Amino acid sequence: MRWKSCCLTLVNLPDIGEDDERNLVWVKLIRQVREQLHEPPDSPASQQLAVHLIDVSMEWFGQDEQLIEKYWGKIRSEEGEELKVYGMDAQVMEYMDRIVDWYLQHSEEGTNGGGESAEETDK
Repeated sequence: MRWKSCCLTLVNLPDIGEDDERNLVWVKLIRQVREQLHEPPDSPASQQLAVHLIDVSMEWFGQDEQLIEKYWGKIRSEEGEELKVYGMDAQVMEYMDRIVDWYLQHSEEGTNGGGESAEETDK
């Protein structure tokens, strides 16, 4: 019944048309990404943002990394296509990919420099 848990998780994602506080979280994340596009992936600011993105994704997708990967692939717009998700143009998605990839690679190696939990970055 994997499909059932997948569908239940997708239902739990924020709905832009609803009064859902997660929409504010999403808008804030996208704004932070846009403000930091110039930052290198290994900067402390980028790494704090990467941790926050991972934390939010894991929460919204019920800790299901495969589902996150599948969703990420589905929301990626092809060149010339309209955006599939608010704020997720190619530049934003590429930056998010770079900072999260750098974080995951270096956290596995034990050399992550600057990533904190989302709770710490919200303070």
